[in-house]
Amino acid sequence: MSLGFWELPGPSTFAAEIERLVQGGESAAVVLPPGTPAGLGSLLGARARAEGRYWYSLSPGNAQPIAALADLIALPPPCGAQAPRELARALCATAVWIEGFSEERARPWVELLTDFATAARSEPAGAAGSLVLVLDPVTAVRCEIGLRVLKWRGRVRREDALIHLADRSGNGNGSVEQQLRLAIAVELAGWDLELARRLAERSLPELLRPARILREEVQARDWRKPAPKDRWAAGWSDHWRGSRFDHPAALALEGKDPELAQRVWKAELAVLFPLIEERRCALLPQLRPFLKAPIDTPTGRIETIEDLEIGQIWHQVRHSKLSAATKTRVMGLANMRRALAHVEPIDPGDLCHAGMVDEAVLVAA
Repeated sequence: MSLGFWELPGPSTFAAEIERLVQGGESAAVVLPPGTPAGLGSLLGARARAEGRYWYSLSPGNAQPIAALADLIALPPPCGAQAPRELARALCATAVWIEGFSEERARPWVELLTDFATAARSEPAGAAGSLVLVLDPVTAVRCEIGLRVLKWRGRVRREDALIHLADRSGNGNGSVEQQLRLAIAVELAGWDLELARRLAERSLPELLRPARILREEVQARDWRKPAPKDRWAAGWSDHWRGSRFDHPAALALEGKDPELAQRVWKAELAVLFPLIEERRCALLPQLRPFLKAPIDTPTGRIETIEDLEIGQIWHQVRHSKLSAATKTRVMGLANMRRALAHVEPIDPGDLCHAGMVDEAVLVAA
């Protein structure tokens, strides 16, 4: 059974942090940038109810915070300075997930959250409720929140992407074309797993030269370039595998095609480099009569045929009496090995020459 987004290892760790806070009687602000997948509140609510805990979801719109919370539990709206304490007690052992309020109501909600959390901490354990306020990054900065803040930042891991796409990978036993599509989708999309899923459905020719399809993403999102300090808040950047990672659609919009090409190269390296070595070894018995060793090279002496690299093999057999088909295969492997070693994307034609991908696959849709 496939996992939902918030059940993946990285996202579920974030959800568990919120659960621990709520179970400990704490309130918090959760900051989610644009493009964050929906369903976090629903998942937490389902888990809470399954464990017999009280959980409400509230989308108050323009309603006043105190009135909206009081109405949720059929309580006359408390007034005055003691209102947050009365609400904290009335919501005993209850959590309320709050999102969907209008932008102009953000500050009153943040102020109530701060007062509510302060009042709840003065109550005995389990005698007060918890509020979880969902904010976008810009609003969170504007409101200067003075309590616990959990940011959805740098939470997605590479294994999340691989699991998310596992139903398309044939458990890792797919064709070279399929492996390349999945690897390129993960390297390009990074933390945006929904984009990774869409990219994995595109053809290999589109993914090998991805700028066009990524510009389609830009148009679909109607993106405008933010200030450098606002890239994460705008969904343009996040942390991925330990460092800042710009969204590929942002790179396409900014014309940074070389960075996109390098991501494609990383995917090609991971998939193709081991396969090139496997096929080199598999070809050696057939090629042995046409090879010689030891030989001297600029990097040292090679003593045995088994240690010849595929480029050196191609140099020795290209004028031999081997069949044209075999020489074409060796040439394709050598060309790919050379491109990968020079941090260059491979020539798609060499995939065909090496016998890794059928020529029909490379006909653009």
